[in-house]
Amino acid sequence: MKEKNVLKLIAKIKRRKKIPRIGDYVFASKWEDASPNDGWYVGFVKEIKYERYYIQDSGLIGYRAARVISAEEGELILKKYPEYEKYRAASAESQPAIIQQAAIQNGKGK
Repeated sequence: MKEKNVLKLIAKIKRRKKIPRIGDYVFASKWEDASPNDGWYVGFVKEIKYERYYIQDSGLIGYRAARVISAEEGELILKKYPEYEKYRAASAESQPAIIQQAAIQNGKGK
């Protein structure tokens, strides 16, 4: 992956137009602007209902914005976006398994 600056990566991800579908690996946020003050999550879309994206293992939270990302982008966001870390709904223990699952779905894992 070319982009190493996470803030620039998030800005790039926000501009993507592809609408996520169930099963896609995404960066989801409460609002379209993906502000660090809003809730966010990296994971797989489990359900789409009432203009909200429900992400696997994120509980009952529905996110208004979601953009498809690669496993590599997800890993970078989770590791290098410290100002978002305190808002992330996922536990630190569950994230490596999610990243590995994304890598497998993207054809890069074992």
